[in-house]
Amino acid sequence: MANTEQLVKLATRDGVVIEASRAAACRCVTIQNMLEDAGGEDEATPQLPLALVDARPLRHVLEYCRIERGQDATLRAQLPVLLPLPLEELFELVAATNFLEMPQFFELTCGAVAEHIRRSTSAEAIRARFGITPDIPAAELKSTANEDPFTDDADPVGLSCSVSAALG
Repeated sequence: MANTEQLVKLATRDGVVIEASRAAACRCVTIQNMLEDAGGEDEATPQLPLALVDARPLRHVLEYCRIERGQDATLRAQLPVLLPLPLEELFELVAATNFLEMPQFFELTCGAVAEHIRRSTSAEAIRARFGITPDIPAAELKSTANEDPFTDDADPVGLSCSVSAALG
């Protein structure tokens, strides 16, 4: 007996067309809505343009969609699969899951980014990992790093006088 599973073609931003089962693709709310707008359960294999998603993150999304809905333990097991991905690829995956309206996978990808941040040991390591350049001069950055954030440098007498004057 031939495979009668319906397929959809997904045209990515980078020009790749990926075929996926309709059932798996419909786990993405955006794709499900596009299919409904295109006419529902037609016999023809529709091709849907995904103008904001590249092929690389879409392949991860479709792999995630193949996992059965009731397998929450398996879904959580995806985090170790995502952690070795480069940050650039994780950011693409976050954007793709957001566009495709996949809240569980979106949270999972954000969790992977958060884990990258958590594994950084200092502000400098986080800046290096994410390519962030400080927006204040190095000397000022060094001086603020040594300050006690809970110390108020304001003159307490001047402050009390101004409060007294305000209260009348």
